[in-house]
Amino acid sequence: MFGQLLHDYDLAAVYTNEDYEPYATERDNAVARLLEKHGVAFQQFKDQVIFAKEEVLTKNGKPHKVFGAYSKTWQAQLKPEHDFKPHPSAGLFKKENLARPRRDAGRPTLRNLGFERHEQYTVPASLPPAEVVRHYDKTRDTPALDHGTTRLSVHLRFGTVSVRALMQEANHLNKKLLNELIWRDFFMMLLWHFPHTATQAYDPKMRHLPYRHAPVEYQAWCEGRTGVPLVDAGMRQLNQTGYLHNRARIVAAGFLVKHLFMDWRLGEHYFSEKLLDYDMSNNVGNWQWMAGTGAIAAPWFRVYSPRASRSSMTPTLPT
Repeated sequence: MFGQLLHDYDLAAVYTNEDYEPYATERDNAVARLLEKHGVAFQQFKDQVIFAKEEVLTKNGKPHKVFGAYSKTWQAQLKPEHDFKPHPSAGLFKKENLARPRRDAGRPTLRNLGFERHEQYTVPASLPPAEVVRHYDKTRDTPALDHGTTRLSVHLRFGTVSVRALMQEANHLNKKLLNELIWRDFFMMLLWHFPHTATQAYDPKMRHLPYRHAPVEYQAWCEGRTGVPLVDAGMRQLNQTGYLHNRARIVAAGFLVKHLFMDWRLGEHYFSEKLLDYDMSNNVGNWQWMAGTGAIAAPWFRVYSPRASRSSMTPTLPT
């Protein structure tokens, strides 16, 4: 693709925003090498996070592996000049400086790029009402509430709402929401430093866990047929809408890895196919946290109850 662009246009420079997923970094490095051979500048800019890569480190210059310490350092480094403002490059581009496609080429369509149109509801691409943000810490853990969370994860994923603008609102109105948004920076930082965690446990000793192989039970989990109401409600919501409430995500993930004793990668892969807001760093980070295998992890012995009562924890599954 870039070879054709270099042939068709007299390019002076290529500009892009940074992406921290393993494939994306390999792709961008390959593009940079190709452009360098042709004397074309390749400029990358930080966009979807406030601090990236090696900008928030421990006193020893190492990446943080404890979120609490990372968040404290992150907030200490946030200076007035940051103020969640857009990167200075935001006003860099002028229409007259952009490469124009040939008349016979036309603009690429979504279908040309491999996408298919699909009708699915998402919340508007705008900042949430102040009241939603103000009460976020009190309502975020109740899946039944329609407006208990911002529901903006899909817009943050695709950049249709500015994470800086949302962080600014959270910083003024609700520190708990700000803290949750800092988790995004944290997980992207971890994936950039430890790209192998996209497909395997961070700790080598945890890569040989004897997971159960139970296809029938796994399929029941995927379809929301475990017999555990909250797990099933969450998975059916995911399958029908592409959205899953944060508490339901924890319960469903915990059920797969801590009750059914299945590989976290099965759940991570299923979520990647269903979630409209799928983000590799957040998805992998949270699944490994729940499984107790990540750079930051809940203790392997911590089990979340998928039931509201203290009744038996044995799942009801088809035989």
